[in-house]
Amino acid sequence: MQDFPKHVEETVQTLAEIHRLHHSNTRPSEKFVARLTSRMSQPGFLIFITALFLAWIFVNLLTPAWLAKAPDPPPFNLLFQCASLFSVYITLLILISQRREREWVHQRDQLTLELAMLSERKTAKIIQLLEEFRRDHPDMFDREDHEANAMSEPANTRAVGEALLEPHRGMPTPGAVRPNAGDP
Repeated sequence: MQDFPKHVEETVQTLAEIHRLHHSNTRPSEKFVARLTSRMSQPGFLIFITALFLAWIFVNLLTPAWLAKAPDPPPFNLLFQCASLFSVYITLLILISQRREREWVHQRDQLTLELAMLSERKTAKIIQLLEEFRRDHPDMFDREDHEANAMSEPANTRAVGEALLEPHRGMPTPGAVRPNAGDP
């Protein structure tokens, strides 16, 4: 077994704890829906449903030979009604599963954003310290580095967020008609 550095092990443990916390906050009904959806998404379930439909059709086609009337003669209206109802339930199960997954993705995205913002501030602080060290060290040439000065300032996250919410100036909106170069 390979030994990992301590920080890698701590990261893995933290991620496992996040997954455990997400799972522990899941209601029993959501766990049931997740298990059911997981089972229905297997190839065996497709084979089972196909066999069930074929058996239904086969039994209803052969029943008139043994009985006076088939329970669901062609065009198999009862089969179509059952299939429609089953489709509604499968659709609802999928929607419930997707909602829960969307919540999980939102939580991960939020964590990623928070960590990116924290990393950006740390990086700006490191650049500030390096620039300060360069200016204070007697053996290093003291010069003004405008790019380093700009990078040493943390981003204004509020302004960046507002800029993302505003339509880009000068950028055409999707579906907008752009005039030809020769048009007035």
